[in-house]
Amino acid sequence: MKRALAFVILMLQAVACLALDDKWSDKKDSLLALCNSSFGSYECLAHCEEGIRCAHEADDLYSETSITMLKVATYFNLRLFDRVIEFCDSLEHDGIIKQRYPRGFYIMMSYRSEAYINKGKYRLAMEHAKEVYDAGMDMIENKFSNKKIGAIDGKMVVAAAIENMSCAYVNIGRRDLAVEYLDNGIKMCREDVDSLYIYFLELNHYKFNALINSYVAGDDDGFVEDYMQAIDVYKKYAGENVCESDEISFVCEVCLAKLKIAIKNNDRVEATKLVDRLDRMYDEDEVLKYSKSDYYLTKVDYCMYVGDMRKALAYCDSCLMDEGVWQDEESVLRTLRQKLEANHKIGAYDKDYTLAKQIMDISDSISHERMSASIEEVGVLMGLDMAKMETQKKEAEKRQWAMIAIIAVMSAVLIVVVFIIRQNKQQKKILELEVARQTKEINEKNRDITDSINYAQRIQSALLPNINDLKNNGIEGAYVFFKPRNIVSGDFYWAHNEGNKMLLACADCTGHGVPGAFMSMIGTTLLNDICANEQGLKPGEILEHLDSQLISILSQKGQTEVQDGMDVAMIRYDAQSRILQTAGARRPVYLVHNGVIKEIKGTKRSIGERDANSRLCPFETVEVKVERGDTLYMCSDGIADQFGGQNPDFPNGKRLKSAGLKKMLEELNRFTIGDQQAAIEKMYTEWKGSCYQVDDVSIIGLRF
Repeated sequence: MKRALAFVILMLQAVACLALDDKWSDKKDSLLALCNSSFGSYECLAHCEEGIRCAHEADDLYSETSITMLKVATYFNLRLFDRVIEFCDSLEHDGIIKQRYPRGFYIMMSYRSEAYINKGKYRLAMEHAKEVYDAGMDMIENKFSNKKIGAIDGKMVVAAAIENMSCAYVNIGRRDLAVEYLDNGIKMCREDVDSLYIYFLELNHYKFNALINSYVAGDDDGFVEDYMQAIDVYKKYAGENVCESDEISFVCEVCLAKLKIAIKNNDRVEATKLVDRLDRMYDEDEVLKYSKSDYYLTKVDYCMYVGDMRKALAYCDSCLMDEGVWQDEESVLRTLRQKLEANHKIGAYDKDYTLAKQIMDISDSISHERMSASIEEVGVLMGLDMAKMETQKKEAEKRQWAMIAIIAVMSAVLIVVVFIIRQNKQQKKILELEVARQTKEINEKNRDITDSINYAQRIQSALLPNINDLKNNGIEGAYVFFKPRNIVSGDFYWAHNEGNKMLLACADCTGHGVPGAFMSMIGTTLLNDICANEQGLKPGEILEHLDSQLISILSQKGQTEVQDGMDVAMIRYDAQSRILQTAGARRPVYLVHNGVIKEIKGTKRSIGERDANSRLCPFETVEVKVERGDTLYMCSDGIADQFGGQNPDFPNGKRLKSAGLKKMLEELNRFTIGDQQAAIEKMYTEWKGSCYQVDDVSIIGLRF
């Protein structure tokens, strides 16, 4: 990777020296400074985009190529491997850079191979690395039409390809082939070491890593001699040509390698020293903070080696949290196996199934990848029968074409199905939009209606009398419990004063809500007119007048369709004589004297009733004399008809009925008149419970 970054910097420096015009030259100098200062960050990507655009506008393809290489390198440094692959594929498809600047193009293509290695796709990595390798060999043999391309350019491309091929071979278990390619590359770079020192250094580094992997795996033939030679070469050139961060990384890698060897050789003292040194390096050096995955993996080995399983599990979890580990399935597999082993050693078996399933899934993926790579890449090097392979390939192609035909037919069917589904979705969307439009329209209308009803409720409330005014007519106290089922009510109460005499009515109109509210306003208006035109009428006489006038207004004669009316309880009280006159249209009056409740029933006839037989019964007026402390109750049928009292025998509740109402009034009478309104509201709420309110509720209480 270092060789590609160095090549990018060299190209950018060359770009900075080119001056097609002063304005673009200044811009390139500025971009070079910004890219160098922000390399490897998302900020650098933004500068690269700007540079590519400006170079394209200036028709400076060389600069555009150089900055494009920096963009690819930055993608790689940010571990955006999918973006690296996608971007390189697009450059290959475009072909302009490949034709004009092949060396830069194939160096960029080496990033694609390395990205596939980091994703664990070794077959694809070798396939693309072989393409780069072949292109580099053509450059060396001067087969390119571009005469500016020389052998040194080809050797750079070949070295980059060998690095990726060796990594792929190591990962599929063919370290011998990896070392063979690396030795050839090192020999090639040694011939022009002054021009290719970075590649020479990198190839030795790769060989060093390959040998370590081979030794730790148990394949240690000739390891010591080759290992020492690789270290000597790397140290020699690292000290002269590589920056401080590379030296730190190399020292760290050497320590990690030595730690693996110490663990294998059961040298606990040396292993402990190396762990302490690595801990200090990773704690103190910022350069290493993005590459902790190898460190975590090796620390897991060490902790398991010394028997500290809990620390081993902690490092396993740290390793699995590192994004870099998940780019390499073998590292993940190794970590999961170590975690499973550590859990067993401390007796934690509860996570066995999950870990085992993950291990099996990743093992299957790696086995398939290795098999594909071995057949397509390694097989040629081992001298397999190519003719036989070609025959098998043709047979496979026939099967493939047959499969393609089947897939084509299935695809056609699928397209039809998708088209039908899409049409249904479009129709559904149109329907949903129409439903949404209508819902909005309905909501707006509902809001307008609700606003109108709320205004009507204010008007209805204004027409109801103030019950506290009754105290001026020889009444100790009075209250009203008024609870409409809807916003407006079909119940109403009415009061009228005639000197020291007081008229009071509690009425229940047909229906509730808006229809009932209309009837209540008619009833209030008619009662006011009756008492204004004729004084001294008894309650029964007032009800007769109310009945006849309501029928006249609604034309309820004979077989007319309108059958609305009201049930009314009415009293007339003379404060001087303490005589109470009562009359009712299907509604009683309850009088409590000395704790005993008496029901004074009304006439079995409603106001506005058209039945001829019922109209034969006149509204009867009953007179009683009340004493101080007596209590009178008038109410609509809403409370008696209310469902409630839920229990296991009546899960949906039952009606309160008249008997239940009387018991409630007897209990209510024990309270002072000032506390009764709150008491009756509580009793009603407790009785109703979670049941729905079935009707408007009105109760008037008076204490003489």
